[in-house]
Amino acid sequence: MDNLGNESVTIEEMMDLLAQEPFGIKDQANALLIARYLIEPNEDDYILLDISRSEELSVLKSVFKKFVNDYKLINERSERLLVQALDDVSCFDHSNILSSFASMWTL
Repeated sequence: MDNLGNESVTIEEMMDLLAQEPFGIKDQANALLIARYLIEPNEDDYILLDISRSEELSVLKSVFKKFVNDYKLINERSERLLVQALDDVSCFDHSNILSSFASMWTL
């Protein structure tokens, strides 16, 4: 996105951005669809592809917010608690639970 000085992004630049972290969309077809959704106007029924088409960052941000909906970032403390909870579940001995269920069904 070399065009940040003029505050607009092209479809091609958006595709490159979507391929990078945190998005990591390596499939070009998917990146193209998302980039077009974010940049092209949605009032028209049919739009010819022009990867040099651009949109202002303010419009792009607004469309992106609608695209991801109500996404909330977690803080470090919440992340640590989540990781600990996942560690607890992954270390849990599931065989005892499965045995208990199996014995309940065979009674």
